[in-house]
Formats: sequence, structure tokens, C-alpha cells
Amino acid sequence: MSERRRSNAMVTRWKRLVYSLESMVLADLVCMAGALLQSIVINPRGSLRVADLIYLAGFALVFGIVGWIIAAPIALMLNNITGWRFWLYWALGSSFGPLSMLSVFALVYYLVPGNPNEYWIRPELMPLVYLATAISSLTALFFLLLLRRAQGRLR
Repeated sequence: MSERRRSNAMVTRWKRLVYSLESMVLADLVCMAGALLQSIVINPRGSLRVADLIYLAGFALVFGIVGWIIAAPIALMLNNITGWRFWLYWALGSSFGPLSMLSVFALVYYLVPGNPNEYWIRPELMPLVYLATAISSLTALFFLLLLRRAQGRLR
């Protein structure tokens, strides 16, 4: 029984919340650096549209904070992240971002009257779904790695 307790070392709740917030901010920074690098590669001599990057960073931060608030209870429930559970939690955390973006697009489509022949996801907004996927995947990975490291220190 003592071996089982050691494998489920408890990290305090406030540390889990801090780890999840740190993970979200770090994932946002990594994705924004990737977007900046992509804009430089695509337009090496052209003008860098800093305003677009600032809007994108603000958008990612606002939706990241909202997603963090929604996902915080889930982060507080995770105890055993060993073995296959690590990958299951990573897959579930990775799906949170795109599902939330798709639900926002569906909600806007149904609540704001418009042309019934339009797509419910406008094609120019699909990169936001890809960005949400990248941010949620990195956030889940960073959080699980931080939590695993903290649990390893408690053993």
C-alpha cells in the first residue's frame, strides 16, 4: 500500500493552478514566437505587420485565460499521471482548444443572423482553430511534465 501512495504523490492545489497558468502562458509565448517566425519567413523583405501579431497575441491570451479558467477544475483533479494516463490526459487536453474554438464559431453562427448559405466556420478563421490546437497541446504537455516533475520530487 505504501508503494501505491508513493506513486500518487500529492502536489498541492495552488501549485497545480500555478503550473497550469505557467503552462498556458509558456504555450502562448511559444506559439506567438512561431507566428512571428512564420511571418518573417513568408515576408522576408516585406513589411512586418506588428499590429496583426499584437491582435493575435491578445486573442490567444484572452482565449487562453478563459480556457484556463474552464480547465482549472480538471487540472485540480489529476492525481495519477503515470503510464498510459499521461498520454490520455495529453490527448484530452489537446482537444480542448479546437473544440472550444469550434463551439464559439458554432455559437456565433447560430446567434448572429446572417446568410444561411454561409459556412459556419469562415475559411479565413480556420488558422485560429490551428492556433488553438497548438496552444492547447503545448499547454497540456507542459502542465503534465511540470506535474510529473513535482510528483517525482515528492517521492
